Amino acid sequence: MENYTSYIAGYFSASEDAENNKNMMHIDSYDWEHRTGDNPYRPYLYEGVFAHEFQHLIHFDQDPDEPSWVDEGCADLAMFMCGYGHSSGHIANYFVYHPITALTFWGGELEDYGACYLFALYLYEHYGGADFFTALLQEQANGIKGIENTLATLGYTETFDEIFDDWTIANYIDDTRKAGGKYGYESLDIGTIDTWGYSIEYVLGSMWWGPPDEAPFGVPSSWFFGIEPQPYTTHYFRFTNKPAATVFIDGDDFAGTLPHG
Repeated sequence: MENYTSYIAGYFSASEDAENNKNMMHIDSYDWEHRTGDNPYRPYLYEGVFAHEFQHLIHFDQDPDEPSWVDEGCADLAMFMCGYGHSSGHIANYFVYHPITALTFWGGELEDYGACYLFALYLYEHYGGADFFTALLQEQANGIKGIENTLATLGYTETFDEIFDDWTIANYIDDTRKAGGKYGYESLDIGTIDTWGYSIEYVLGSMWWGPPDEAPFGVPSSWFFGIEPQPYTTHYFRFTNKPAATVFIDGDDFAGTLPHG
């Protein structure tokens, strides 16, 4: 097609699937010959997109009301599990925008994909591999509750919050030699081509020159363009050349919409 200036690599529509009573997904054929196989401009792009969208199709059939942040994490993980590599661009965007990107709040941006994929990959590596996601797909509880139920089904005792804490540390130090390996990834090397060279350390040192890089005591949580972060948003603070001090964190006691009548 002439004047084809943009495209969507592929998508799955739950409404189309339901309305037509058929398993349907869409793959755009634009520039197909340069985006398939192992040596094109973007290797295995379409094969990976197929795996991503096919996961959506399967997930919708098994658990149609799963929150997007879980479903999208599974979809990007499907690309990796099928051998098409990491979602490097998504990870890079998450590292850049991590101060305003909540794991459990789906905003539809590239950084949201990155957060969800990294968490899914962490669960895959540390909590049972493919078996975890097979069980998660069959678990009808959703979101955090579904993940905790799946962990219990497989015999794990960790809570979602405990795993979230470990995951945030792993995203920063990525060192499997510490704490029995839980502070890193085996298949992902942060700061390399796997993440387009980006890391939390690089972003804090090279991109943001105000808080939290040189955060004073009492820095408001809304420092990033005045945006108040949602729950399960990660902030990293570095304190250098300071004497020993006790740090207090006073967060909100309630997250979400307050009751009203």
